[in-house]
Amino acid sequence: MKKFLIGIACGFAFAGVAALIVAAALVRLASSGPALPVPRNAILVLDLSGDVPEQAPAEIPIPGFETRSPLTTVEIWNALKRAATDSNIEGLAIMPGRIGAGWAKLEQIRQSVEDFKARSRKPVLAFLKSPGNREYYLATAADAIYVTPEDHLDLKGLRAELTFFRETLDKVGARMEVAYAGKYKDGLDSFVEKGSRVSSREVINSILDTIYGHFTETVAGGRDLDVAKVRELFDDGPYLAVQAKEKSLIDDVLYEDQFFEKFTKVESRRADGRRLSLRSYHARAGGGSGSGARVAYIVGQGAILRGSNDDADDGIYSADFVSMLRGLRYDSSVQGAIMRIDSPGGDAIASDDILRELKLLSKAKPLVISMSDVAASGGYFIAATGDPIVAYRTTITGSIGVYFGKINLRGLYDKLGIRKEIFERGRNAAIDTDYRPLTGAGSAKLVEGVAHTYKGFVDRVAEARKKKFDEIDAVAQGRAWMGAEALKNGLVDEAGGIDRAVEMIRKRLKLTASQPLQLVPYPARKSIFDRWLSAASRYSRQDPPAALARQLVREHNLQPLIDGGMLALLPYSVTIK
Repeated sequence: MKKFLIGIACGFAFAGVAALIVAAALVRLASSGPALPVPRNAILVLDLSGDVPEQAPAEIPIPGFETRSPLTTVEIWNALKRAATDSNIEGLAIMPGRIGAGWAKLEQIRQSVEDFKARSRKPVLAFLKSPGNREYYLATAADAIYVTPEDHLDLKGLRAELTFFRETLDKVGARMEVAYAGKYKDGLDSFVEKGSRVSSREVINSILDTIYGHFTETVAGGRDLDVAKVRELFDDGPYLAVQAKEKSLIDDVLYEDQFFEKFTKVESRRADGRRLSLRSYHARAGGGSGSGARVAYIVGQGAILRGSNDDADDGIYSADFVSMLRGLRYDSSVQGAIMRIDSPGGDAIASDDILRELKLLSKAKPLVISMSDVAASGGYFIAATGDPIVAYRTTITGSIGVYFGKINLRGLYDKLGIRKEIFERGRNAAIDTDYRPLTGAGSAKLVEGVAHTYKGFVDRVAEARKKKFDEIDAVAQGRAWMGAEALKNGLVDEAGGIDRAVEMIRKRLKLTASQPLQLVPYPARKSIFDRWLSAASRYSRQDPPAALARQLVREHNLQPLIDGGMLALLPYSVTIK
């Protein structure tokens, strides 16, 4: 009875809070008029922190919260593009927090800053607080870089770490059994091997070399230094702020108020120190991307999974995605599409379903593929429509390969005193049980399935890239490539980002440079209320541990492995620090 009463009380409390939120939202909507104007003589502040999503997260239509969600990559691109020709903006201040975006997204944002500087001829200054590699990389696009006197510059090169659990599994009596196609498809090596294979070290070193080379060249260009000198400086880092100034890595040490005074002293500029965040500017300037021909800007972000889950901000669920693409195909108001991919891949069948629908869309309307931080394995698979592919130099792509894994927990069960009795009809009925190792026949069956899926993958890429099977097989084998390498290998068509993708879709639509074009985001942004209502029926009976488990699974791209089946999934999650 006590638990029942507590449940009722909690229900009323939740209903009361929900009613207040809804009431606040209605007041906000009712009182909302035209967007606030952009103030004159404003300094635009690029204050990025955390991750930069490709897909817009759910809105919170509550006063005080509606401007707190992070801007997407295309929203940042669009806001800086608008600001370059906005007479109310007198300069750009780069003031990043701890940025979690990948190097390809950073390349896009930095290029947008460079374009702003070139088009506007307005001052661009950077003020950094305890900056690391990512923040400093972005800041080198500025005319000058400043750090507070007692701060430091955590600039010391790059590293990658691999973690292995084989010996842990041995201790608990568990064993991972794997079938894979492609000598580089080492996605489960962390559970199978005690250390990295030669092929794994080859790929990781290649990724580090590409990003490190791009990083040092960019710093050298931004700070007017030799690349060799920059590499020496990286070897001697990190630096105190005063040391960074002595080494010409920054221009001066000063405090934030002194930093904004710098804008008022720039010749022919009348900025009075009024600050406007990029997020606020995006809202005030309308947030759109122009008018004219409507081009769908389709975002595929996260692991590729089967089924439907419309309350998720991250993850490409095949049923939802196919339905959206089908609707676009029949939407006469949309003239073309840009497919923006930020995905390590996932389920092979789900990837094939999405590719099929993208090919049908491509037959109906011009399509261009734009790759973000990662478009690998299944993420590359869905790019194989035969349309032009644009990737950044630091995009992780390729990884054309397949694997399957299952865990044998018999040893662990024995240690815990757990017994299973298996009754079966059919030789391979227990092929996926966690209580037995794979038999010879079972292993052969899985290898056959993986090989078939791999051949289908290579066939589709070969058809899309207009090459022979052997040509693609030679650069496949599960090998992940950086965008610059993928370009040389014929897996992508051009190096570039959003600007280049827009130029290409303009050309395919036969639009002149003066004709307007409007990017329309898909899937459409939802409110937090949409998410709550969708999730309520699905998770109302699940407890907090289950919710935590779902979050961990989503963050580490484990869902495709848990769901089972053949996986076209990037072998690892790469974070270069």
